Amino acid sequence: MNFDTQITARGGEEQLPPAKSADLDVGCRPDNVLGTEAQPAIRQLSAKQIGRRNLPVPPHAKRRRTYTTNQFHTLPQLEWLVADLIPKAGVGIVYGASGSGKSTLCLDLARSVCTGESWAGHAVHQGNVLYCCLEGGPGMRQRAVATERHFGFNFGDRLQWLFGDLSLASEDDINDLAATAIAGNIALIVIDTLSASIRGVLDESSNPHMSRMLQLAYRLAEMTGATVLIVHHAGHRSDHERRASTLRNDVDTSISVSMSSGRGTWKAVKSKDGPTGLSGRFDLLPAFTSSADGEWVRSMFVQHLDMPDASEPAPVAPRNLTENQAAVLAAVKAKLIARNLQETHCAAEDDGLRLDEAIAACIDKVKVRDPKHGSTRVREALDALVRHGYLVHSDGLFNLSQ
Repeated sequence: MNFDTQITARGGEEQLPPAKSADLDVGCRPDNVLGTEAQPAIRQLSAKQIGRRNLPVPPHAKRRRTYTTNQFHTLPQLEWLVADLIPKAGVGIVYGASGSGKSTLCLDLARSVCTGESWAGHAVHQGNVLYCCLEGGPGMRQRAVATERHFGFNFGDRLQWLFGDLSLASEDDINDLAATAIAGNIALIVIDTLSASIRGVLDESSNPHMSRMLQLAYRLAEMTGATVLIVHHAGHRSDHERRASTLRNDVDTSISVSMSSGRGTWKAVKSKDGPTGLSGRFDLLPAFTSSADGEWVRSMFVQHLDMPDASEPAPVAPRNLTENQAAVLAAVKAKLIARNLQETHCAAEDDGLRLDEAIAACIDKVKVRDPKHGSTRVREALDALVRHGYLVHSDGLFNLSQ
């Protein structure tokens, strides 16, 4: 009698016989004591232990590709645009009440990405930025010029601006934006604001509508490899995004921006793959620039407060290192120890490893899918080890924390 006949004969219920002791996994026995019956390998489950198959698999079904942890290094790794805060090729929300400085803060973030300078004490991966300014264009143009003049540099083609209509509800607009970003080798796309990008098309109170919008935003990130950052307004509760809850639930990062007594605060209220609760304070300082007709116009720029002192070792927090971070830390330690054991010691001001020395010592220790990305993986591991207090980077030299 086959399996189907057994089920029919028993009214749809099959009673399996009690499992024999030999069928039970050793680790489930009450008398199993570690060290006496420990097994060297995980036992394969029998068909009885897996469970009864009640339905046939359709003949057209295909097996999906699966991976083991030993194969994870062949897959894309988590990379940060802004360390521990904003991932590469992700989607994030920056929200705050009107006048909180959220757009100016995003412009300051764009400056850090363009220059590669740290942002609020967080390491930044340098790249080009596309700022989609869908409202308040004249004021943002003044702030961009004021930022250039205050910091004494020119954005050049590293920061590109898009003015006019753009719909995050339109697949055609998303495709056009992707083509624009790829042509400009863009690493960060800022869309300012959400309400302007969906006006008259989607309802920001609707979770299904906002899910559709985010689906297109993630599609944009996947097509371009760029991070998509959407500027939004705060709700009646200033600590929450306005309207749909999916705006926090379905993004990688959500950053709130608030202003109190003339001083601004930003806070990571959600970071899917990083620590939640990172925050910082900033001031919006006045700046003056000239208009097209030569008249002086008042604008503003961001000055971060509470910046960490790079010369002081960061406190070491308990943290599980990634495989690449552990390999780089071990290689740096070995290189420094070998240097100290040499008969001719380096001068005190030369103690430590320069970046090129650290990369040379570690590049063959990291796991990469493509060898040309080896130095990038070493840099990322070094940045992480400095942030978490395992290494100190001062005066251009890497050294062990004391």
